[in-house]
Amino acid sequence: MFLEVRDLDKFYGNEQILKQISFTVSQGEMLVILGPSGCGKSTLLSCLNGFEKISNGRIVLEEQEITEQLPEERDITTVFQSYSLFPHLNVMENLLYGLKFQKLTRAEKQTKGRDMLKLLRLTGYEKAQIQSLSGGQQQRVALGRSLIVEPKLLLLDEPLSNLDEKLRVDLRKEIRLIQKELQMTMIFVTHDQAEAFAIAERILLLDQGVIQQWGTGPEIYNTPSGAFPLEFIGESNSLDEENYVRPEEVTIVPDETGSGVIIDSLFQGATYEYQVQLVDGQILKVTRLNQGAPLEIGSKVAVSFVPKHINFEKGESLK
Repeated sequence: MFLEVRDLDKFYGNEQILKQISFTVSQGEMLVILGPSGCGKSTLLSCLNGFEKISNGRIVLEEQEITEQLPEERDITTVFQSYSLFPHLNVMENLLYGLKFQKLTRAEKQTKGRDMLKLLRLTGYEKAQIQSLSGGQQQRVALGRSLIVEPKLLLLDEPLSNLDEKLRVDLRKEIRLIQKELQMTMIFVTHDQAEAFAIAERILLLDQGVIQQWGTGPEIYNTPSGAFPLEFIGESNSLDEENYVRPEEVTIVPDETGSGVIIDSLFQGATYEYQVQLVDGQILKVTRLNQGAPLEIGSKVAVSFVPKHINFEKGESLK
């Protein structure tokens, strides 16, 4: 296995931030660490790159234990949310900064720089000042500065959170394409579910320093392993303590003899979100494609769905 983390604990004083974290990453894989703010995502990255010393456990990279190695010995680079570019250096100088410690000729460095600019679609920006670039271009330079040193592992700590939504969508596509082209092993941290589903081969879902679930996006969405994965990922209707149904899995059809009544409607572009009250008083959230005329508030509908069952850990239940 390319990267192996076993039984990792992290304490700050008496407070335990990470609890028995164990996972593996294959070479060339994109793993996304997903979770709410304060769940330990960034701390976990800091343990992997050596900026934080772990309290217990092991970290093995390409069959070499790196648990006690200093950050500069680990062959791991990190792209941060803040970009951390040098404003007094131009684009090419920023890209080549990480190569100054490598035994390369000036011509070799320039060649690597030009190749990286081409990969990042920044050819022609060699002498541009950082301040003149857009946020997306700056983030691409930050990514290139980490990639140019050819690390074994690249960590990305919420790298797109400072960008507007359209730019985030465009740039995450670019990151995924670059990752596939280079066959680079990456770990990407985010709190954004859509972002995680868009780029991950597997997702490690973290909450309160504990791995709640680990698998592909469809596995986590379609077969949540507990209360937190179900409630954090997407939306759901709680039917009772052990059964639920997703809003898009509820079918409603206009029917004057139906068992449901539309009590609210929300237009969301591609979809409508309805609140449907059943005869027993229960209210279901229903997502329906925006096709044809919307259903009117007060209209009666026939409601059908297949409940899903989940086996919760001891002490857990749907809220």
